[in-house]
Amino acid sequence: LRRFARFFVEPSFNPSSIERETMAVDSEYNMGLAEDSWRNFQLLKTSSNPAHPFRKMGCGNAATLTRNGMDDPRPDLVRFWNDRYHAENMRAAVIGRGTLDELQAAVEETFADLRKDAGEGRLD
Repeated sequence: LRRFARFFVEPSFNPSSIERETMAVDSEYNMGLAEDSWRNFQLLKTSSNPAHPFRKMGCGNAATLTRNGMDDPRPDLVRFWNDRYHAENMRAAVIGRGTLDELQAAVEETFADLRKDAGEGRLD
């Protein structure tokens, strides 16, 4: 739980990790192109209400994430983290062997350093 929480509290946005994850997303995207279930899902998305968030792109590839290799995605990732990754936008569900009070105390302690809102603790 502590390791998981650290991603939300202090992400590193390490360039090599970003590159590796970009390639993983690209691989998943390319594997999905040939699958009927993925195609059906994309068809469902394109036929949905244009004003609904479901219609938005749900999976990118290396080209979309780097603007065809022209841009480093790190500034966009940091901006997204700054705007969205704070307590006001998050909920947690925890399953464990402890009592409800013990689990709640563990979550509160582990996530205590999480930013409370978008204006607090922004990264550069």
